[in-house]
Amino acid sequence: MNLEQAFKLLQVHGNISPGDLQIQYRLLAIKFHPDKNKDENATMLMAQINQAYELIKKYIEQKEMPSKIIIQAYYPNSNWGQGTATSASSWTFTMSSS
Repeated sequence: MNLEQAFKLLQVHGNISPGDLQIQYRLLAIKFHPDKNKDENATMLMAQINQAYELIKKYIEQKEMPSKIIIQAYYPNSNWGQGTATSASSWTFTMSSS
């Protein structure tokens, strides 16, 4: 299976986010899982859906990798882009009157 076939099978586009990909995968998994779908081709189709999901997931990870490397090169002690962030509410501002 190539990437274009995977996009068609999961009915997604090339700029899909990881979260949206997971949602679409789960919707198709619910619809075509052999435990839910009694069609004789359900097992084969579910295997193809799994393969397409893994292929697109790797594609997204590789596409995002260069920006993460650049950020880490310029900000080595930063955790930016790793899923953790400080909320804006923890910032304090002081104003001085002059």
